[in-house]
Amino acid sequence: YAHIAGMLGNFDPKMPPFCCLTGGTSGDSFLKTTRSNVVTFDAYPLGPAIQAGDPAPLHGFANLCGQFADQAARYKAQSWAVVQCHAITGQLRFPTAAELRCMSWSALAHGSKGVFWFLYQTELVGPQTIMSGLVDRNFNPRPLWNEVSRLAHELQPLAPTLASLKPDPANRAVIAGADGHCFQDSAGKTYIIAVNFDTLKPAQVTIQPAGGEKILLLDQREESA
Repeated sequence: YAHIAGMLGNFDPKMPPFCCLTGGTSGDSFLKTTRSNVVTFDAYPLGPAIQAGDPAPLHGFANLCGQFADQAARYKAQSWAVVQCHAITGQLRFPTAAELRCMSWSALAHGSKGVFWFLYQTELVGPQTIMSGLVDRNFNPRPLWNEVSRLAHELQPLAPTLASLKPDPANRAVIAGADGHCFQDSAGKTYIIAVNFDTLKPAQVTIQPAGGEKILLLDQREESA
């Protein structure tokens, strides 16, 4: 892969090559071997037995995002998360729209510089096994297609800012009602990403920035994360 990545880098220096086969294992060996400036991973936490509203799998995914972000930082690389938005017969279920938002935003809150949404289309992967995606086998969009479109439009203007942020663990901001993480840009400005992991009801979030006035955020969107 390192050889192929080098060829792709020479072909288009502005487009960082990446490998989507890292899995949920350690990114250290991958980054050390390939010397890539991007590492991606996929981890799909929502099986058929996981009930909507269970925060544990979502927290597990977010923590994995943080682990990969830390590993990437050691190699001056970026980490991108692959977010589950597909189903596999008997193995995975579709996330709800709120779960999809929660995974996407929590990946960014835990240091990912970007996200992929997997999977686009629907295909037969076994005699009785369908991998169902954002569109059906006739390419008609499913409901999550619109949610991914909304997320993409929300995140696109933030991309330059997200790329410039670094974790700010020394920040003394107090965040109540959500899982929050502090960042700082090159100019020393503080940013906070707060994520509601309760995917069944909205949250009232209070943020007390270090040395600043208290901010009240009302998450009023139905099934919002």
